[in-house]
Formats: sequence, structure tokens, C-alpha cells
Amino acid sequence: MTAANNADATSLTNLLHRWRDGDGAAYNAVIEQSYEALRKLAHARVNRVGGEAGMAPTELLHEALIKVADAPKDWQSRAHFFASMSLTLRSVLIDFARAQQAERRGGEFAMVTFTESGQASQPATHAGLLELEDALCEIEAVDPRSGEILHLTYFADLTVEEVASVLNISAPSVYRELRFARGWLKDKLKEKLKA
Repeated sequence: MTAANNADATSLTNLLHRWRDGDGAAYNAVIEQSYEALRKLAHARVNRVGGEAGMAPTELLHEALIKVADAPKDWQSRAHFFASMSLTLRSVLIDFARAQQAERRGGEFAMVTFTESGQASQPATHAGLLELEDALCEIEAVDPRSGEILHLTYFADLTVEEVASVLNISAPSVYRELRFARGWLKDKLKEKLKA
């Protein structure tokens, strides 16, 4: 991390702590400082589901910001904040997909092909997004930390070092558990696609 990036991370962490302590102006400063990175995160989240999420990245981000505005968390660092926001983006997107699917009960279900890394290689429908979500929830039930590591690396776009910092574990542990989670997810998605 460069000196400028380190200063930005420290500044954001200080703002997050001020927000937690009730400083309303700190919320605006957090959003201003992190908006572009959060927008890229929302864009990546939508792209990872093949762009067929049914929500524009900006709409997804704004829904997530509304969700966290009234309930600030005790974020420990910049990485922790982005990891939490990624989970919020995931939650908003899944809630939207479920609502859309409920509207179309019995609608078309398209096959989704996933690469070895677990990413959609062709456009996913709401059904495909929900299958991926179900698989992620299953791995989180089987091995919560591996599921969290998978989420933080693929969906929060955190580096191995940032994941290690957020989870307070070593980088080699992150690598080891990420290998397990990737293999597990690949096998689970193959099972779902065969069914």
C-alpha cells in the first residue's frame, strides 16, 4: 500500500469511527470519500451476475447506502467497511432478485454456466443469481469462515492481505481456505446445474 493509499485508509477509518460515535457530518464525508470505490464495487457485483441483475449499479449502491445510513456499524477499518458494504450490496441484490422471481412464479429458468472460479460465463437470470446465492449460503453453513473468505475475495474485491486483516487470520490461512471454498463452490454449482 502506498503512502497516499495508507493515508486515505487512515482518514476513512477515522471518519467511520466518528460516524459510529454520532457525528452526522462524518457519514457524508465517508460517502464522499468512498463513493467512487463503492460504485465500482456495485458495478463489479452486477457484472459478476452477467449484468442481468435487473438493477443498475448506481441503483444498487443507493439502496445499500440507504440500508446502512440509519444503522452505522462499528467498522474497524477501511477494509472492514468495504467488506460490510459488499455484504449489504449482496443482500439488496438478492432481495431484489427474489422479489422479481416471486412476481414471475413459474417463469423461465435459464441454465447458467460457471467458470472454474465460480463466476458466470454467460448472462445469468434471477434464477441463476439465486442458485449462486443458495450455494454461497450452503458453504457459509458448512464452513462459515471459508464462505466469508470467498465472499470477501470475489464480491468485496479485497486482497488476501485485506481479508486476513478483516478476519484477523494469516494470509496463508486465507489462501488455504480460499482453495477449499473455490473447489466446494465449483462442485456444488455443477450439482445444481445437473439437477
